[in-house]
Amino acid sequence: MKNIKYLIIIIVLVLMSSVKSNAQYNNEVFLSYNLGLPLGDSKDYVSTLSYIGTEINLKRFVKPNVSLSISFSWNVFYKESSDMISLPNADVSGKQNRYINTVPMLAGAQYYFGRNTNGIRPYVGANLGALYLGRRLQIGVYDITENTWHFMLQPEAGLIFNLNDYSDAVIGLSYNYGTSSTSSITGKSVSESWIGLKFGYGWKNGMFY
Repeated sequence: MKNIKYLIIIIVLVLMSSVKSNAQYNNEVFLSYNLGLPLGDSKDYVSTLSYIGTEINLKRFVKPNVSLSISFSWNVFYKESSDMISLPNADVSGKQNRYINTVPMLAGAQYYFGRNTNGIRPYVGANLGALYLGRRLQIGVYDITENTWHFMLQPEAGLIFNLNDYSDAVIGLSYNYGTSSTSSITGKSVSESWIGLKFGYGWKNGMFY
């Protein structure tokens, strides 16, 4: 699994090469506020909505309706619980603080429908790369933390709102999936998944065309 963290570096280098060879198109940088709704194994550990999240996304339009992107994002999932939890050597209960920190580092491609002059452009996309994950459990005098790398897939869809020649707004919905690994906290094989909702603002160096 240690080689996963180098995957994003390779993808970024490919993207940078494409950027250099398509200088006639435009760059755009988005900064977004992210919400996260946990699913599956993530929900079993922390079931509450994440209100703490952000993303920075660099897009390069290689064609009027196609962009390549690299993104770095962060969400924190937190729950205070007294539910019983199964650890490798015992089942324990009592007041607990449970955390999941997710740091996806992804590269991908997006396709945009319609023309920028219409004001609103729906888009769909697919991203992949590395997920750096931290899980933490605080119970009584014990504080257990694990940090792991995962391969990650992220299909997405959303709307781009053209505000003016220099800026856009975005609303996006994504499904985030990180491949499974054995948790040192519970001793079980778990995968990470959540639904992401983002609201962002983008700075561009001109129109899409």
